[in-house]
Amino acid sequence: MDWLMWFAALGDYRQSWFYALLERIGSGDPQIRTQLGPDPFDGQAPVLLRVRIFTYRYATSQERRRAREEGQPRPWWVRSNPRTMVEPTDLRDR
Repeated sequence: MDWLMWFAALGDYRQSWFYALLERIGSGDPQIRTQLGPDPFDGQAPVLLRVRIFTYRYATSQERRRAREEGQPRPWWVRSNPRTMVEPTDLRDR
């Protein structure tokens, strides 16, 4: 699934598997939630579902050094340029 998600982030997300995934997440399907990591919804179906994508790059040595000096975890990745692929949507009524 991670390759499919990678291609979806490149702009090829208008396929049936993607919408089926969103519907299963929106229905609270426990089997799907276990595939996506920790459950932020405490076992319940989400009220709204939004899909965002980000641009990632390696952190520079200066960014890692600055984080260490500030007592923060040193990042390996820097996330930027958030874009919304799917606006907040209520999938419970579908």
